[in-house]
Amino acid sequence: MRNFALDAPRKYHNLLGMRTSLNFPIGSFLLLSIAFIGCGLDVQGTYEPPASGGEGGSASGGGSASGGGSASGGGSAGTEDCLNGADDNKNGQIDCADSACSSETECTAAIPSDWTLASVSLGQFPPVEPSMCADGSSPMVLYTGPAMTTDCAACTACDYSGVSCTAPGIACVVNTATCTTAGEIKPTTTACLANLPSATGTGVCQLSSLPSVAAGSSCAPGATSKTGPEMWANEVHVCPAMKNVGAGCASGICVSTTGATFDGDACIVRAGAAQCPPGWDTKRIDAFEGGSDGRTCSGCDCNVQSASCVGGSVTVYDYPDCTDQDQGHTDFVTLNACLSLSGYFEVYGYSLKATLGQPVAGKCTSPQASGAVVTNGPQTICCR
Repeated sequence: MRNFALDAPRKYHNLLGMRTSLNFPIGSFLLLSIAFIGCGLDVQGTYEPPASGGEGGSASGGGSASGGGSASGGGSAGTEDCLNGADDNKNGQIDCADSACSSETECTAAIPSDWTLASVSLGQFPPVEPSMCADGSSPMVLYTGPAMTTDCAACTACDYSGVSCTAPGIACVVNTATCTTAGEIKPTTTACLANLPSATGTGVCQLSSLPSVAAGSSCAPGATSKTGPEMWANEVHVCPAMKNVGAGCASGICVSTTGATFDGDACIVRAGAAQCPPGWDTKRIDAFEGGSDGRTCSGCDCNVQSASCVGGSVTVYDYPDCTDQDQGHTDFVTLNACLSLSGYFEVYGYSLKATLGQPVAGKCTSPQASGAVVTNGPQTICCR
């Protein structure tokens, strides 16, 4: 007796091969054909099974798409926060020890308790309005480079309006043809010098000296001012460090090289003048909370004796009251010009009348700088 279970595959093959020998009724043939067509569609992947049906196929079963893999499973590696003391990217390295942090952190010596990690920026003086700190607070404003001297502007002209001049000096001698300086008279006024006694005879006169600064003259010093340098060289703004201290160092601490820096280096600050701690001594800034400007320039002193006089003349009259009589008068305007005066010197004397010289302003002494900026509130900034 033949086994149908063994013959069935061969008869299916005959159906697919379009054989003509049939061993089943027409109805059975149609059912088998539909079954084979359905199986063929399933193999080609165009058949969509119901969402709740099937027996654990890959679309809805326990496969990798909805299982416990890294895409939707128990947490993924994130971006490393280089200063939070945690392994954010799950590579087994923390903060400074992670290569992802090498461009923005470094290991450094621990910060002593009386120092504070800070964000430091250095600018020029005179100051500008400081920017707010990253946390919204106002920065601590400090100053560096106090000026130890000043420059003084050149003096303006001293005031020599209080200077007056005498007339030139004149010397007259009688009964000689040679002029001398003996008996010189130096008028200090333009009024007539009357009734000057004289021997009788022919005499000579000359201007024996130039006009000079009169007694009682005065002058006033000129003005000057400080011209620089500025009171401070730089202004420093200090803010709280924008980032925390991290981990991952064999010794010391992990600090940011971008959040709390001065020229790319981490900095710490403390009140008072102090030595930089070990490991924080690459750069040092001695800063101050303020100060007073004790620099001065001395006055531009004048000197009456540095003034001089020019011009002036003396007129000699043959009559004692500065009027023209027999011989009239003679003007003396040139120094050392000896002139003979016949008939001027009689028993009743002679007279003089002068034109005073004109003052020439003297010098101003150069101003002298003294003093320095007096500082207060020292602060020490030390950087890696």
